[in-house]
Amino acid sequence: MKKVLSMLLVVLLAMGLFVSCKEDPHNLPKGKLDIAIAGGASEVKNYKILVCKTTASGEVVLNETVKRLESGYTNYSTELDDCEVAVSISALNESGACVASMLDIVTVKTGEQKKCKFNFDSEEGDGTLTVKFQATTKLTSFKATVKYIDAGATHDSETLPLNETEEAGTYTCKFSLPAGNYIIKIYDGAKLVNSPKEEKITTGTDVEYEGVYIKKGDYFKFGKYEQAADVIKPIEWLVLNVDKENNKILVVSKYALDAHKFYDGDTYLGWKDSAVEKWLNDTFWKAAFSKEEMKAVVLSKIHTPGAGTVSGGEDAEDNVFLLSKGEVENTEYFENEAARKCEPTAYAVSKKAANIEGYTKWWTRSPESSDVHDAYFISNEGNAGQARVDDETKAIRPAMWLDLTKI
Repeated sequence: MKKVLSMLLVVLLAMGLFVSCKEDPHNLPKGKLDIAIAGGASEVKNYKILVCKTTASGEVVLNETVKRLESGYTNYSTELDDCEVAVSISALNESGACVASMLDIVTVKTGEQKKCKFNFDSEEGDGTLTVKFQATTKLTSFKATVKYIDAGATHDSETLPLNETEEAGTYTCKFSLPAGNYIIKIYDGAKLVNSPKEEKITTGTDVEYEGVYIKKGDYFKFGKYEQAADVIKPIEWLVLNVDKENNKILVVSKYALDAHKFYDGDTYLGWKDSAVEKWLNDTFWKAAFSKEEMKAVVLSKIHTPGAGTVSGGEDAEDNVFLLSKGEVENTEYFENEAARKCEPTAYAVSKKAANIEGYTKWWTRSPESSDVHDAYFISNEGNAGQARVDDETKAIRPAMWLDLTKI
């Protein structure tokens, strides 16, 4: 009996040993990221290390400040699960102000060691981006952010504080960056104050960006839409109004992006619940913007003035809308008829939009005063005309309000 029990104990111990040695996916060895940093001006005393995942959440996995060694490399190691991360190094002076920065994108894999080296004295490899911003008034705070665009994905670098100043003036900071395309944004606190600008950095070269306050008449890219057969490109927007008090901007697409009839029937019954209003806030809305971009669009109360005996209908609440005739004719938005002329995209033309010597005819949301069957459009010459609401050949130039803290 003892022999049987002994044999059973041996079997159980063996099974226990087997179980303990079996690979548990939750206990796999993590990947190791080794960071080595050297160089910088004599004023550099410390290095700030910021490591963020390149997912949409931008989760911060490491935020440490380490002392600069008198010679050689300052080393730091950390363990990570499988992930791609943006590693940002800031060289700090004695007061903690950033005097230079470097960025790299690396992939860390389970059980592997990844080495990442940064040398602020190196003249080879990375390119230099100098960001200069002209402030017209004193700001409460001032930060520059560059975003690295890689195969459609966007990665945040560290946001760097710029040099403080008592008065308005030019603020400057430098980024040492690997080759690639970057989006530059300038913030006063949470408020975006420049038109986001894309710059291409080439290895070993210097690029200078000079920005000013975001203002009427600026163009910038936001969202994407088909602009030629199977060609989806960023949408360019024209800034019509900057509402500084509410931190938002009114924009309209630079180009006419599509064509659509105003109503399925032949009678103007108001902007709200029209075929084009529904299309803009459903089909176009879902096609043009990601879920993250949608958060930047301000849901707005849209009032459409009537004309003559024709009512503009009930007020609507829209993310995207068409400009009214009065808004288009407001010289604060469009200086003259020439400024109101609009080019159609190839895709819009393929959807029946007119193309007359390079310009199209685009809908407003306003009714025509003498005919309940008509709505106003802007002609290829920039003046107002009227057309039947079931006309399918008028182009669409979307408009919307954007929250400056979220774009």
